[in-house]
Amino acid sequence: MAYLEQIIEIISYIEANLKERMTLEDLSRRFHLSKFHLHRVFSSLTGMPLMKYIRERKLSCSVFDLMKTDMNIIDIAYEYGFSDEQSYIRAFRNAFNISPARARRRKEVIKITDKIDTGAITPVGDGLIFEPEMVIRPESFLVGVRSPVYDPATKQPLEPKTMGPDFFLNYRGSIRHTLNDDIYISYTELMPGLSDYDFYLENIHEPNKHWFLTVGADVGELSDIPPGMVGMKVPTLQFAVFKYIGFHSPNQLQSFKLEAISEFIYCRWLYQSAYQLSHEFILERIDLKRCRDDYTEYEIYVPVKEKHTVK
Repeated sequence: MAYLEQIIEIISYIEANLKERMTLEDLSRRFHLSKFHLHRVFSSLTGMPLMKYIRERKLSCSVFDLMKTDMNIIDIAYEYGFSDEQSYIRAFRNAFNISPARARRRKEVIKITDKIDTGAITPVGDGLIFEPEMVIRPESFLVGVRSPVYDPATKQPLEPKTMGPDFFLNYRGSIRHTLNDDIYISYTELMPGLSDYDFYLENIHEPNKHWFLTVGADVGELSDIPPGMVGMKVPTLQFAVFKYIGFHSPNQLQSFKLEAISEFIYCRWLYQSAYQLSHEFILERIDLKRCRDDYTEYEIYVPVKEKHTVK
């Protein structure tokens, strides 16, 4: 079963069983996914662990019974699988900053957790990519190894699976003032004009000596740059941050996977959105602590600004 279809099935099962007790172990067995994968995928989808999402959905649906019926609070608690009334009241207060009785009495407006919108997920290869979040990333400094995106001798793309391990094995240890030893950062300098959709389509597959990739690490300052490496300052900018999750090792982020991800960002999202590139580079980030041999989380930071509106 395709990953997206499986996630849709899991979400549908959760919605149909909100009044039942569910555990991570039960869901893992039912859908033949490890607890690790369930936890990571739903954290990426919702920003919260799976069991917290289920609890928030239970509480959100219970608000309707609280507001629209005369059911006793203890009966609502049992209806949604809580062990007792006090457990429900504590969970309700933690979620909504008000007790169930007071919310009912004062007819408060309650902000609920809605069902996951799977329309915000796109399958890419053997992984998934999510609609971006907008962030302001403060000024940062990067030290790393700069090389062409294409091998100048063979005119073939350089595979990240060789550049990444090579960087950690041969260069990473000599960089000083690093902020996090488990974070892999790359800075790709794009061709001028890439913000234009047609230009992108014409040139994305062409080997070009002006495409460069710097693989490195975030550092606190640009001092003591090792020989053979470069240092650069990334200014404070607004970024659209795309998250890709793949059920494979980080070393399997080969060029064809990255090409599919890039085509989604530039040919679909950027073209259809209200944004355009503000600078001709992208940042890519992998936290190795959140990855393992059968799972990868990969973030793409695209600097954007609003498109100009012609009146």
